[in-house]
Amino acid sequence: MQYFVARDAKADPISLLFLDYVRRKHALTALDPIVDHLKNAKADPTHPDVQLMLHLRTYARLADPSAAPSAQDVESANSPLDRMALEALYCDRDGPKDGLLERLRETAAAGKYYLTHAALYTGWAVENGCLEAAPAKALQAELAQKMSVLIAAEGGPTDLAIEAMAFLFYVGHRELVRPEWIQQVRAAQRKDGGWTHGPASAPTNDHSSFLALWVLLDATRPNTADRPWLR
Repeated sequence: MQYFVARDAKADPISLLFLDYVRRKHALTALDPIVDHLKNAKADPTHPDVQLMLHLRTYARLADPSAAPSAQDVESANSPLDRMALEALYCDRDGPKDGLLERLRETAAAGKYYLTHAALYTGWAVENGCLEAAPAKALQAELAQKMSVLIAAEGGPTDLAIEAMAFLFYVGHRELVRPEWIQQVRAAQRKDGGWTHGPASAPTNDHSSFLALWVLLDATRPNTADRPWLR
């Protein structure tokens, strides 16, 4: 956690959007300033990174339940994963499109980050009441098993493996997270308090760091009550 306290406003805003869920779930008051950082970043009309600003607007609901991106912003989503993410994120308002469950399964079949993201988006759609309970639960169990296999195949605490662990906790399958994986994540923490996205020689990465923090907190605080992400 001290890594992000030290990073302060320099941290990647997209990582902070996701970290805000961990902050709320575990009452990490030391990270409260990230809310202001997100507001300030989103309100900056002079920011040169147009794609980053688009993501901050379209994914704003992750930290702000009242957020409502414009139709133009949603239509500007330029990747299949972004389009599916936004459908799951706002399906309670816009209504889910036909075949959402099967499209999530098909996305997961591509493996790697497609699998982990499909598991995440299924969780959002479940929170939003956009999937029938029994089929959604069955899909989550199916994807959880596949993520467990993926983690084992990674052979260590890569960014992908850590992401899969975090999403196993989110979708309610902590029983699949092996104790040795948690030890590997803990051992990979760097002196600055963060984690690297790649080899040990690579610089510390905000994405890997918020995921690892999430994993360690959920693993070591099993009695913390689950709370909705999208409130």
